[in-house]
Amino acid sequence: MLAGASGGVVGSDPTFVDAAGGNLRLQAGSPAIDAGNAAALPADEADLDGDSDNTEPLPVDLVWTSRTNGLAPDLGAYEYAENRALLFDGLQNSVNCGRDESLNLTGPMTIEAWIHPSGWGETDYGFGRIIDKDGYFLFLHGEGSAVYNNHSLVFAMKNSSFSLRTVNTPQDSIQLNTWQHIAVTWDGSGTVKIYINGVQQTVDMPDGDLVSDSIGDNQNKDLMIGERADGQRAFEGMMEEIRIWNMVRGQSDIESAMSTVLTGTETGLVGYWNMEAGGMTLQDGSPEGNDGVMSGAIRIGIPPLERLDQPFGLTEAIGVLQTLVGIDSGMSIADLDATQDSLVNLPDAVLILQSVADLR
Repeated sequence: MLAGASGGVVGSDPTFVDAAGGNLRLQAGSPAIDAGNAAALPADEADLDGDSDNTEPLPVDLVWTSRTNGLAPDLGAYEYAENRALLFDGLQNSVNCGRDESLNLTGPMTIEAWIHPSGWGETDYGFGRIIDKDGYFLFLHGEGSAVYNNHSLVFAMKNSSFSLRTVNTPQDSIQLNTWQHIAVTWDGSGTVKIYINGVQQTVDMPDGDLVSDSIGDNQNKDLMIGERADGQRAFEGMMEEIRIWNMVRGQSDIESAMSTVLTGTETGLVGYWNMEAGGMTLQDGSPEGNDGVMSGAIRIGIPPLERLDQPFGLTEAIGVLQTLVGIDSGMSIADLDATQDSLVNLPDAVLILQSVADLR
């Protein structure tokens, strides 16, 4: 029973995943989803999200998932989410995954991630870090630098003499406010390949030819996600499914698995962070146990992986509208598509909200 709930959910079965086994997460369709009251949340006295506001309502649940995934907080200890990403504020959020020897990569490697940047980073040029191990790092460039293409991805590495070399994707190859899959491979002897949504990019090398020897030893440097170790290169936006391998993954391997959740036992996998569970700890799903310590970043519910690179269509919007009002709205795509492009944009969102108000 949903004790203390209001409205039509009083006395309903909350449909936990496995109440008898102690798993009190909500199943899809649970009446407890969006049935809470934000005003009833306790204050964030411990400042769990690190924003220096300890009077705001508690922003996260027991596994650090945002309490604002839906229209209202869910009832219970856990927010329902089909899938989760990590949200970074572009100022002070980060994850420190330590300096285990398995991450001290000096030869062949592959780095993968789903990213949804809402900004380019905290400097004038952006430079928001996706990952940073000092000896190798991956970041975004917005605009203004004479060295890198505008709105692009940059992979950087230092050789044993600490000489820096970078590889840069084309202008406008990275987009804000949309999900995109990125992958970088380094063969250990002079060749870097970068893929965006599975497509190999034509790259520039603004610092000259790549180093032909190994990357310098970086054992004494922590692997950071969403930031540089000194806290001066914050990423702004969401990330999901970060993977690091001690081998080169081929294009077909990257493309076929980029929307698939890994088992964690794949050959060469030394870091795998899928953002799902762990409270303030970001659990590593690889055999190496490179768990990360979260600072400020929080989990947020997102669509499943296979939908991260798909636009949100108006057919889905209509379904949401019908669910909200509890009736068949009788509306078509044409009724709600203000700009007639079959995608949801700002004018469409306004029209949808107006329609919700009219139907209530």
